[in-house]
Amino acid sequence: AQLQEALAARDAEIADLQAQVQALQDADQRDFLNDNSDQLASIIRTKNQVIQTLQEQLQAEGKDGLAQALDSAAVSAAEVQRLHGVVSELTQQLKAQEVELQRARAERDASAQTARAS
Repeated sequence: AQLQEALAARDAEIADLQAQVQALQDADQRDFLNDNSDQLASIIRTKNQVIQTLQEQLQAEGKDGLAQALDSAAVSAAEVQRLHGVVSELTQQLKAQEVELQRARAERDASAQTARAS
């Protein structure tokens, strides 16, 4: 009877710890996704600002300003390309985090099964 009570208490403790670990992992994943969504929103804002600036330049300068606008577009295209690199890097980081999260969950589950078995 005491052994069963001790096992039940141990199982309850393990379940509580698993819930805490899951909550922390979920919070970490949400934070990571929120950080990246901010980065992506920033990239979109930058792209929209570049487009608006180019449109304003074309309207203000007319056809004579076309060459300058094209130069500005080339610079802007380079910035957009750089931002695409940032997005790609963040995507790779996200995938790595997902793999790490799955690995941690698998370890946690294996540990819980080992604890139950003993």
